[in-house]
Amino acid sequence: DLAQELDAMDAVLPALERVDVLVNGAAIAQAFSVESARASDWRAHMELNVYAPAELTRVLLPGLRKAEGTAIFINSGAGRGGFGDNVVYAATKHALYALADGLRKSEQDIRVTTIAPGPTDTAMFQGLSGDYDKSHVIAPVEIAKAIRAVIDAGPTTQLTEVQVRPRIELADRK
Repeated sequence: DLAQELDAMDAVLPALERVDVLVNGAAIAQAFSVESARASDWRAHMELNVYAPAELTRVLLPGLRKAEGTAIFINSGAGRGGFGDNVVYAATKHALYALADGLRKSEQDIRVTTIAPGPTDTAMFQGLSGDYDKSHVIAPVEIAKAIRAVIDAGPTTQLTEVQVRPRIELADRK
């Protein structure tokens, strides 16, 4: 069970003296409305999308501080809006914003960034979209480039939020 694994994270992870960059990128997304979601659906999404990055970051925080490193949270465009048929995922991404914002305000020795991609060519997004066209979504390499830009930001700055959107929004395609 993921909750037990998260509780044991201190013992599982090696003691890293220095952490220059942490990218919290794991997530699940299954389409649920308020009506269709059950407690187990909420729990599974919260555990992987919020609890796991919170716990991983907590465990690696001493190394991030020592390196004056960067913690990156891969969020989603869904984190700033509501979606009736994808409410569980969107709610967890709202929570991930709060996690990143709180960490940024409490940890002045590290840089904290939220990268929020729109629809990206991943297995997760393919599973959500009934009418999937790879040419209409963001290539994963573009998200990697956004991560690189955050890491390469100068020492006196931090890019606190990076929105990565498709050239033409899916809803605007004709």
